[in-house]
Amino acid sequence: GTLPDKILCRFKYEDIEEQLATTKWKNRWNDSQSMSMKDAFAMRLFTGIMIDVGGRPVTSLYEAERRRQEIVEFEHHLWSY
Repeated sequence: GTLPDKILCRFKYEDIEEQLATTKWKNRWNDSQSMSMKDAFAMRLFTGIMIDVGGRPVTSLYEAERRRQEIVEFEHHLWSY
């Protein structure tokens, strides 16, 4: 499908970093595990749909997934020796 044109919300990470550090995240599959939302973001324990990459808008779910995979592969190759 096509992504909506309306942006519901947008935050700069620097603006909410302090709040993320104090907000707790709980693992729904393991009650004994909890961490801050900042740690969850650092470990990339979230999902989302990209709507803009490098100033180029994403117009479909297929393209959003393709660009996500490109970023994953780019980061993987950074650490390949």
